[in-house]
Amino acid sequence: MSLAEQRRLWAWHLSALVYEWSYIQVAHQIDEDFLDYLGERVVGAVVADCGCGPGVVTEKLLQAGAARVVAIDANASMIERAKARLAKRVATGKVVVCQTSHEAGTLAGIGQQACGGPGFDIVLFKRSLYMPRQRALLTLRHAAAALR
Repeated sequence: MSLAEQRRLWAWHLSALVYEWSYIQVAHQIDEDFLDYLGERVVGAVVADCGCGPGVVTEKLLQAGAARVVAIDANASMIERAKARLAKRVATGKVVVCQTSHEAGTLAGIGQQACGGPGFDIVLFKRSLYMPRQRALLTLRHAAAALR
């Protein structure tokens, strides 16, 4: 593993340690605002939570009525926190946790594998499109293709 890769992984693990601690009132208000915006569209929906972190938003999507949420994050530390937070819902099949990237064509494959169906009703990127513009646009095109 290269030094650059080791630094990147170290930064990811550090971010996992401080994420929930730093999830201040502003972030909670943003969640409430976008859930209000989604309204009834989330009820019964199959949702991809791209860059799910420790599963805070995944949990809120389920509370808002989502039928199933696929929680996706490439950070192993975040995935472990999400699994711990959502353990009961993983056991019932309401949540599928995937440690992988949400980039390129992976969303369509994740939708097929995790949901056994034609795709997602909602694909959410909250604080997970921190990448150069062209890469973000390509990721969004693939996300649109993964929608039902």
